[in-house]
Amino acid sequence: MRVFLAISLTVWGGFAQAETDPAQLFAKSCSRCHMTAEALVAQMVWAPDADTAEERADWFDGFIARHHSPKAGDRATLAVWLSGLTGKDEP
Repeated sequence: MRVFLAISLTVWGGFAQAETDPAQLFAKSCSRCHMTAEALVAQMVWAPDADTAEERADWFDGFIARHHSPKAGDRATLAVWLSGLTGKDEP
């Protein structure tokens, strides 16, 4: 029973970590079509009304939901991470 519990916790821990790492989420959900997150973000400079980090995260969340929607929590994690890659500072 202890061995089963140890293996279960190890596997579950790996899944939990994988789902919170935005780079891994991007690799799993987006990299099939988009080679790098930086290249994807560079194409999004035209995003309207996305001056602050929060506005960019909201914009990316909507974009990801319309484009190819992973789970809502994963989508939010990706949106915040991608918004930080824009190179824009807060005004």
